[in-house]
Amino acid sequence: MASLNGRPRTDLVAIVDLGSAAVRFIIARIRPSARYFILVEERVPTRLGSGAPGTLPTRAIARTLRLSIAFSDATRRGAGGPA
Repeated sequence: MASLNGRPRTDLVAIVDLGSAAVRFIIARIRPSARYFILVEERVPTRLGSGAPGTLPTRAIARTLRLSIAFSDATRRGAGGPA
């Protein structure tokens, strides 16, 4: 990472983790020294894996998709996750 005005440049990253029980959303700032600082962290239960073996509940799929879109939109706007 190049420096900016004598200060190390940092990268801002957004992570969406689609798990079987919840969707997790993290925005973090990463520094060249391999340090990171979590700026936003949310976990919303979706129960995607709560259906019968080999199935995904329709309501859980819909909720997971809505949250993924909301997190993505919030990231593009530079905000945190959905309110």
